[in-house]
Amino acid sequence: EAGNEGRVLSRGTFALQGHDPNSKVYFKNIMVRPLPD
Repeated sequence: EAGNEGRVLSRGTFALQGHDPNSKVYFKNIMVRPLPD
């Protein structure tokens, strides 16, 4: 996508927050499981 150059994550990687350092974000009870390819 335009504007996302250099921000490609490798396989198996996910991001929960990618905004400026002044953002306040709270997460609770995060569960992760693999999905089929």
